[in-house]
Amino acid sequence: MEFLEQTRRMSVREGFVVLLRAEANLQLPSEDYEKIRSFYQKTADSCLLWATEIYGEELRRSFLSLSDIREKSRFRTRHYRFWMRVPWSDGEHVTILCESTRESERGDTDFYRIAHTWNVAEQTILPTSQVLRLLGARPSTHALPFVPNGLYKEGDTIVIYQNASAEKAFSEVRFPVANP
Repeated sequence: MEFLEQTRRMSVREGFVVLLRAEANLQLPSEDYEKIRSFYQKTADSCLLWATEIYGEELRRSFLSLSDIREKSRFRTRHYRFWMRVPWSDGEHVTILCESTRESERGDTDFYRIAHTWNVAEQTILPTSQVLRLLGARPSTHALPFVPNGLYKEGDTIVIYQNASAEKAFSEVRFPVANP
């Protein structure tokens, strides 16, 4: 399977001050897989649109509320990054991993991850139980200290993760693949 590399960049400005830099780095399947490519291009477009319109406007309001010119000169450019890559493919199936980071006004970073394993011939996303069977994995998701949001194969390990929420931090557990 061949992949196309794309990079998209956007920014939010107020006068000469750059408030936000948003960037998306995509690794997409070639032209033969229009449905998969289109799905992730729309995902990246939605993420960049959210970053510039919603988060960018929040930053603009925050910047404009500063009255002192010294405070405005100390305003730090925030960054939003969206990565899309293929950690695993066997010709019949492909896993596409999307990760995003956003710097908050307090300076900490929010991190979010989604992963889908696709059946390439049908161009459909496989459910978690089918992905575990496909990988020959036997990890019990019931024994985990969290409710997983997703999983993917990377190298000879299976990564099961849970995204951060108001109550919990980001978590992940790695299992070796039984039958690589």
